[in-house]
Amino acid sequence: MKFKTLSIMLALICLFPSCRKFDYNDIQALIEKDFEKIADQPGEIKEVKIDCFVDCNKSMEGFVKGQEFIEFIRNFHFNFNQKYNPTYYSLHEDYRPVDSWENFANDANYNNEYADFEKAFAHIRENAARVSKVYIIISDLRFRNLHAFHGLCSELQGLSLEDLFVQIWAKKTRFSGTVFKETPEGSNIPIPHEGTRPLYAIIIGNKLHFHEIDKDINNLGFWDKKLTFINKIPEAVEVLEASRSFFRQAAQKLPLKTRKPLFSYAFLQRKTDRLSFVFKLQDPIMEQWPGISAGMIHVEAYNILRNKNKKDPAKESADIEFSAVPYRQDEDDNETNGQQQRSSSDIKSENLIKIESKSIKKGGKYLLRILLRPGQLPGWVDEYTCPPNAPDDEYKQKTERFKEILESFLVNRNRPFTLITTYFAVVPN
Repeated sequence: MKFKTLSIMLALICLFPSCRKFDYNDIQALIEKDFEKIADQPGEIKEVKIDCFVDCNKSMEGFVKGQEFIEFIRNFHFNFNQKYNPTYYSLHEDYRPVDSWENFANDANYNNEYADFEKAFAHIRENAARVSKVYIIISDLRFRNLHAFHGLCSELQGLSLEDLFVQIWAKKTRFSGTVFKETPEGSNIPIPHEGTRPLYAIIIGNKLHFHEIDKDINNLGFWDKKLTFINKIPEAVEVLEASRSFFRQAAQKLPLKTRKPLFSYAFLQRKTDRLSFVFKLQDPIMEQWPGISAGMIHVEAYNILRNKNKKDPAKESADIEFSAVPYRQDEDDNETNGQQQRSSSDIKSENLIKIESKSIKKGGKYLLRILLRPGQLPGWVDEYTCPPNAPDDEYKQKTERFKEILESFLVNRNRPFTLITTYFAVVPN
């Protein structure tokens, strides 16, 4: 009799999929299928090469005479030559390869009125699909005209939407020469300058190489500032508080086929209730940007579907409203709200986010996609930027329209720039 009862129970489990144990690999597969461009899993690429373009317009000559730039390009070559085997290009009205980095140490080679960035980006676009390439443009970002300026903004926007990173390095370095200020009529006014002036490196490459390139450029010890445009999964996520109706489980402890989960936590739902949780993001990239504000956080919710006729899971938008705000440790000191609490001394206010939903019916399977979209630039950008009509003393020490170049990333209408994307799952307990 007992054997017959057990057989009936097993048959019922097989007949009703909702009784089966949830397969967390479905979440991983869904993210890889629908959001794979942000899945910056480490790759095994044996050889990475660099194409380095150096702007050779007349105003760059002052950096050569200032000597500090020569020290940089020399150190760049001797530190990068064996590992990356750079190919150097002189960027002017066109671009052409040069035999040696020493070409850029000769001030006589800086004799062009403007550099044509469009030619360099045409080269980058043609080769962007080659994962083994990284591109560097070294320039003072002086433009032939407003059309050329908008062209650079458009190119950088387009590249940032691909599976690439775009990084801007900046330094006010020694300068001894002439700065050229364009008048509204289109003529150039030469302004002699002895002192410092901003120099930039624009780095473009596949996200697989971001950490290695970032480390190696930083180790040169030359650049003072940097800002990275990349969409990545954070290095670490920690849930500090969660509603009692939802048992939280770190993805690393779940039975997954992969060693690096693309989602952070699963919330195992015990009963119909609202979901509320506080989590902390940890990633060095966030140090380059202003702190988290309410308008930066966006939540997307999806139903996880299993189609019997298809092997892979699918998704559809879930009709669940969420709120997302930065969290401060003193917000819930007087109200526990039925949540699991940690000691306030364990919770810091930086990079904490609070997510709340309306009541979620038990039995559903959901994927939460949380996007962090910066709304403003760090303060140092203003220190490097001046308007076109700035007084000469200000103009020669700053870069015309530099802030506008970076803002073009943030106001992209086709797809807003997302810095961090992280995922959570909600499944029945």
